[in-house]
Amino acid sequence: MSDYVIRIARDEADRRAAFNLRYELYVAQQGLFDDVADHERRELSDEVDEHAAIFVAEHEGKIVGTARLQWCNHGLDAQDRELFDIERFTDLVDESEIAIGGRLLVHPDHRRQPIPALIMIRMVEELVERGTELVLSDCEPHLVNT
Repeated sequence: MSDYVIRIARDEADRRAAFNLRYELYVAQQGLFDDVADHERRELSDEVDEHAAIFVAEHEGKIVGTARLQWCNHGLDAQDRELFDIERFTDLVDESEIAIGGRLLVHPDHRRQPIPALIMIRMVEELVERGTELVLSDCEPHLVNT
């Protein structure tokens, strides 16, 4: 696996590559988020990305996987607050110690590799570094076993 580098996006070019991959896999292939995607740039991003850690999996200079971590004390919208029932946890854990992981995607040509696990390991390292106590996530029902 030494030919895959997993890291937090270093610059705007990395972030845009991640947003392009989201567009290709969510919008172009699955027909999701068509109403909010930037079709001109072929990007899928939202206001959460402004404060989130965007993780990328790089292979031979190309971004082939991505994921996102956001912390609840940085711009969490009302929809996510309700979806994850954040107030249920805030008596026990400060919002700055709660993260939400999501937007985990891998290009189809690389799905037979352990890229999701490698991304998640790197995400856990970041969570530990930041002193995160609780991580929440969701996924499409057909991906639960994954």
